[in-house]
Amino acid sequence: MRTVGKTWLALCFTLFASVHTLAAQPTLFLGAIDTSAYPALSFPFRVTNGGTLFRPNDATPRKLVENGADLSFTIDCPEQRRLPVSIAIGVERSLVNDLPEARNAARAFLRHLRFTDNGDEASLWTFATFIDRRVPVTRDSARLDSETRAITDAPFPFNGTALYECMHRAVEDINEFGRGAIKAVVFFTDGVNNTRNFSRTLDDVVTRANTDDIRVFVIGVGNKPDGQAAMIDLCRRTNGFFVHASDPRAVDSVYDALSFEPVDDYWCTARYLTPLCANGAVRTVEVSFFLPGDTAAAATSYKAPRRPWELDPVPAWVSPPSIDAATGDTVVFALGFSPRSGMALTTLRFVVRHPGMETTGAFTVHPDFARWSMLVRPGREQTQVVITTGGATVQPGDHTFLYLPVVARAPGPRRVLVHLAENEEGCITLVPAIPRRDVVISADTAYGMPGRPVFVPIRARGLALPEGIQAVVLRVAVPSNWAAFAPGREFTLSPALAGWHIHAAALASDASEQTLTLELHGPPVTGAALLGEIGILPRLDARGPIPVTLEHSVVNVFDPVPDAQYSPGLVVLSGTCRSGGVRREGLTVSPAMPNPSASEATFRVSLTRETRVRVELFDALGRRRQSIPPRRYAPGSSLVHLDCRSLPPGMYIARFSTDVHAVHRTVILVR
Repeated sequence: MRTVGKTWLALCFTLFASVHTLAAQPTLFLGAIDTSAYPALSFPFRVTNGGTLFRPNDATPRKLVENGADLSFTIDCPEQRRLPVSIAIGVERSLVNDLPEARNAARAFLRHLRFTDNGDEASLWTFATFIDRRVPVTRDSARLDSETRAITDAPFPFNGTALYECMHRAVEDINEFGRGAIKAVVFFTDGVNNTRNFSRTLDDVVTRANTDDIRVFVIGVGNKPDGQAAMIDLCRRTNGFFVHASDPRAVDSVYDALSFEPVDDYWCTARYLTPLCANGAVRTVEVSFFLPGDTAAAATSYKAPRRPWELDPVPAWVSPPSIDAATGDTVVFALGFSPRSGMALTTLRFVVRHPGMETTGAFTVHPDFARWSMLVRPGREQTQVVITTGGATVQPGDHTFLYLPVVARAPGPRRVLVHLAENEEGCITLVPAIPRRDVVISADTAYGMPGRPVFVPIRARGLALPEGIQAVVLRVAVPSNWAAFAPGREFTLSPALAGWHIHAAALASDASEQTLTLELHGPPVTGAALLGEIGILPRLDARGPIPVTLEHSVVNVFDPVPDAQYSPGLVVLSGTCRSGGVRREGLTVSPAMPNPSASEATFRVSLTRETRVRVELFDALGRRRQSIPPRRYAPGSSLVHLDCRSLPPGMYIARFSTDVHAVHRTVILVR
């Protein structure tokens, strides 16, 4: 009957373990990815199956995916370390016929301990009605085996079994005297506690063991279901386990469980090479191990180091780079880049940050890049742009690929930034840049007669203005003593400028000149365009030509173009201009010599009679930068020198004026 009962109990535990194994799911734990040796990457990992450590090897099927690409990787899973253990061994003496089984199992367990090469140690306790610590904590394996072999049945009659009291004392003793990295108690018993001499309970043992971080293992003998149920509960609550001595691996499983380093402290190492660039991007890494019948999988991420010197620089810009707009103003930004020669681009992801401004949802792709796939995600504070080029090679230079309208939600200045979010494929890095922004506003030469309206064309040429001309303030001046603006026809907007309008206009006059100030708004104009015509009415006594100056004009008032150039015009009246258009009632002025110039400009002034001449130099905004006091020049040729060394590079207008006439010459300063 005893044999049948033990077989039935072993079968129950075997079935329980099988069901537990089937229900358990393998788990993969991933540690942080080490990028210190980038592009060589490594990370710790651990695989468990039903809470038990699983050590994959080179033959274990596995997979690693980084940002969607399969990559090969190697693994290194070392042997699980055995740590020095301090064990309190307890053997019950009131087992009657089951004592030999308990004694033999205890001796087998002792043979597993590595007293010499690992520093294991143990103590030996026996108990029945009374408790005896037969051997204190020691590494003397011969004494421990001899004392264990000498354990005999407790004499009759038994007065109960003090199991819990003995366990409690063993826990306290091994905690105080044990020197191993791991401390535990291993008892060989049927699990019955029925003493009247001691009051310790199962809960007392659990509390003491958990307080001292002592694990409790029980190798069961005999067939006492109630006792075995109590031991299963006690072991579970103290991070140990119960196993019956009839299990062939009972002793092995207990020693392995308590002597190996904790599963949570064990790590394998995985290594692989990433083909991606050191561009600071965040990447996802997915790892899978294929175990028999199931898969352990997990994912993690890492941020690549950023090493700009390893990447291809691509200057990217937004123009204008900043604006000062009123609430409700619409400004069109140009987004572009300036690749170097032969650069092949695949996918570009830009983020345009425009605080305080909201995109309208409309955008225009530059015709040169219409074949590219372009995805634009507008927003209130920023806009994302994803460009897929298909590996196209772009010619070097400044390229505008997108026009992005935004509306200011509040007044005030703000800076607009473009950021390259990531570009894994092309290994490029953003170099923030400010594009070249050159534009020329010029007044033409027109011909007419005194007393009749003459219309002077005003032209714009965006030499290098990515966002185009969107808002212009023109300040046109003519000398009051020779002309006025044609009443009612002061300015006529060019019909070719669809969507443009006169935002504001003002006319002013003083003793020396009449001034017309215009503010024109409209959609971006790139390249050359006719803005409109200025109507000028020469006086009947005018003795032309009449200068038409563009003073204090501004291109794109929300962000004035600093390098804008303004070229004045002329109204040439019939009968006052000889062939060549350079003689003005006896005043002839040669072009600047040299031109361009780095330091000074020289002019030859020719006069038919003695004349008082005033010389002035104006910058492109109409500001007077130099002046030579009026002096009288003798008939014939004279040289006039202008010292320009203190002036910044740019375009200037030299004005030579007499009491009745003026001649203008362009001076270009370079450094």
